[in-house]
Amino acid sequence: MKTAILSEHSRQFEQLRFAYPVVSRRSRGLSLGLNVNPDKVCNFDCPYCQVDRTVPPRDAKVDFDVMLSEIDGLMALAASGAIWQHPKFTSTPEHLQRLNDVAFAGDGEPTTYARLGDAIREVHKLRLSTSCPTSRSSC
Repeated sequence: MKTAILSEHSRQFEQLRFAYPVVSRRSRGLSLGLNVNPDKVCNFDCPYCQVDRTVPPRDAKVDFDVMLSEIDGLMALAASGAIWQHPKFTSTPEHLQRLNDVAFAGDGEPTTYARLGDAIREVHKLRLSTSCPTSRSSC
């Protein structure tokens, strides 16, 4: 079964600058992405890269506190189940309506981000503090 929600992987969601949600075939549920390379600078030339470097970046660098606030807000939307009411996600099959992971990705190679270790630690703390509803199979 091919569902449109599984092929829409935009790194833009509402007015957020660094965090974005996608329903992923690979993770079999909701994947929250963090764009730790908004400047689109990358020293790799990966053949599968889909970043459009002809369009100027919105942000030249990551605002760490804003990024954490955005991912915390998306985790809260997922934990409450409210994210599935958003027009982008209303067609998500019920078996995919769970938060499965947080991915550090975006417009470049995430391992080049100088504060990646800090970001991983802080997102892990946020994830541990996010309560999941019992009505969902997983969060």
